[in-house]
Amino acid sequence: MNASVQRFSALSSIVLAIALWSASPWFAKGAVIGGPSPSGQETTNEQKGDWGKSNSDVITAWGTAAAALFALIATLQTLMAAARSEKAARAQRLADLFEDINKLDYLTPQDEKQVKDRSGLAIEEITPQDETVGRKIVSYANTMEKIAFCWKNKLVDEKAVVEELGGGDYVGVYDQIKCQPRILWLNRSGEEVVKDMPTATMLRNHLDGIKSKNKK
Repeated sequence: MNASVQRFSALSSIVLAIALWSASPWFAKGAVIGGPSPSGQETTNEQKGDWGKSNSDVITAWGTAAAALFALIATLQTLMAAARSEKAARAQRLADLFEDINKLDYLTPQDEKQVKDRSGLAIEEITPQDETVGRKIVSYANTMEKIAFCWKNKLVDEKAVVEELGGGDYVGVYDQIKCQPRILWLNRSGEEVVKDMPTATMLRNHLDGIKSKNKK
C-alpha cells in the first residue's frame, strides 16, 4: 500500500470511529435501551413511545454507521487494487524501457565518416548508405526522448532508470549526435537534431550532473 492510500486509510478510520461513537447510545443524550422504570414510577404510554423512538433512532444510526463502514472497506479495497495495478504497470513499462535502453549504441567510425564526408553534398546526391546512417540517428534520438519522457513523467521507477543509464552511454550517444555536422539524409546538423529532444536534453544534463558529483 502506498503512502497516499495509508494516509487515506488512517483518516477514514478516525472519521469512522467518530461516526460510530456519535451513533452510539452513550453519545445520544437521553437515549435509553431497555431497563426498568425508576422505582415508584409507572411507565406511561408516552414514555413507552419515547423509549421506542429512542431505540429506533439508535438502530437507524447504527445501520447508517455499518453502511459507512462497508463503503469505506470497498473504497480501500479499490484503492489498494489500483495501487497494485499501477505498480505492476510501472514494472512492465520499466522492463520494456530496458529493452530500448539496450538498443542505444554509439555511431561507428564508419557512420561518422559517412556523415562528415557527405555533409556538404546536395540532397539529390543521397545514397542508401546516407539513409541508413540517417535512420540510425533518428532511431537513437527517438529512443532517448522516449526514455526521458517516461523518466520525467514518473511512468517508471526514476531511480532504476538513472542507475541503468549511469554508465554514461546515454550522455555519450547524445553528445555524439549533437557533434555531428550536417546529416545529408536529414539535411540537418546534429545540434539541430537535439534541439527537438528537450526532454532527452533534460535527462542528459541530470545524468551528467550526477556523474560530476560522483567524481568529486
